[in-house]
Amino acid sequence: MGFHDANKQIDSIVEYKTVYGKPYSNQVWVINSKKDTLEHKGNYFNSFLKDTINLGEIYRLHFFLFQPFFSYDSDIEIVLPKYDVELNFDYSNFNKIERDTLKSLKNDNIPHPEIPKDYFLNLQVQFGLKYNDSGKKRIRGVLIEYINNFNNAKFPDSVYRQERRLFFDKKFYIKDTIN
Repeated sequence: MGFHDANKQIDSIVEYKTVYGKPYSNQVWVINSKKDTLEHKGNYFNSFLKDTINLGEIYRLHFFLFQPFFSYDSDIEIVLPKYDVELNFDYSNFNKIERDTLKSLKNDNIPHPEIPKDYFLNLQVQFGLKYNDSGKKRIRGVLIEYINNFNNAKFPDSVYRQERRLFFDKKFYIKDTIN
């Protein structure tokens, strides 16, 4: 959905998802009059995924929070249902089913010497999935951007976490190399 400024020009594009049965403003891209996305505005991620792989290959996924909601110093994680078929279409049972959490490259406890240190390791998650059968596949989950606030005036002796959730639903295909 596009939003217009006072001159009837589209100034942003907002992706809505149905979450807990209600419209949820998921990703936001702010654009200029030439319809180019403005850097440092909005809130969106990029996912680098193939649409087709061969059976037996590892399906590699790379999520990058290109424009954070809080700050470039925040952190992210990807949370996936352990069994996608258990997840309701509107994510309404997301906190009630078994999930896996994948940490950012900064916090996954794996060395990444091939990636420059100034490349926002805190805003990227990479992982792979392997499937035993071919056909249409789907991966749904949540990219969670978070910051931990220390010594907050509201809670002076504790740490509390602020989150912004971005929901995703990606489809791909695994082809059988025998056929």
